[in-house]
Amino acid sequence: MGERTSIESYREAQRSGLISQRQLQVLEFVIANEPCSQGDVSRHFADASSSFQPRFRELEDAGLIEQRGTKRDPATGREVKAYVATGKLPTATMRRKRRKIRATLGPAGDGLFRVTFEPAIEVSGPMTVDFSLAV
Repeated sequence: MGERTSIESYREAQRSGLISQRQLQVLEFVIANEPCSQGDVSRHFADASSSFQPRFRELEDAGLIEQRGTKRDPATGREVKAYVATGKLPTATMRRKRRKIRATLGPAGDGLFRVTFEPAIEVSGPMTVDFSLAV
């Protein structure tokens, strides 16, 4: 893989706006605790709000961390994905595009439901949507 990228290089990327503060915190933790899992990160930061979990995906999407095998989670005893830092530096801002949408769930007959989104979104293939219902 070549020479490892220094923590200071990642801190400079954070100062220049390529990495957010939380992304940097997660990346530093991963580097210091390789291999680590999302659960390790969540427990370390006492992340009840799950504000660090999306950073994991952003770092993986940007190629700064990658899954490399599995490990036994000490808290649950289950086999979980293990992640390591790749040593790459970011080349662009690592933020996922987000927008607020409203999903309306209505009956469609035969026990099925129809979901409509406002504003409308284009679905070109299979899609998973996480809901928090307010009823």
